[in-house]
Amino acid sequence: MDEALAIAFQESKAWEVKFSSPDVLEVLCNPSVKVDIGRHSCTCTQWQLNGVPCVHAVCAIKKSGKSLNACVEHYFHVECYREAYSRTYYACSYAVET
Repeated sequence: MDEALAIAFQESKAWEVKFSSPDVLEVLCNPSVKVDIGRHSCTCTQWQLNGVPCVHAVCAIKKSGKSLNACVEHYFHVECYREAYSRTYYACSYAVET
């Protein structure tokens, strides 16, 4: 995950970012997009679809000084993965009538 975010940041280094408010930024690329860090959204819609900041959001988050890891949905963090698979699950056995 960290590697993907680093690659996205490298791709966006040349873009300019303008602040509309502390959480809403405009990323000047082609085409320009609006990123709302507080709502985890970008007008390209990739952040909302994937749960991981898109390249525009990565650029805006870095410029704002906020943490990239705090902007990734908790489902993608190691702690959530470990919690999901920490319990033992048993297969259900039942007869299927035909």
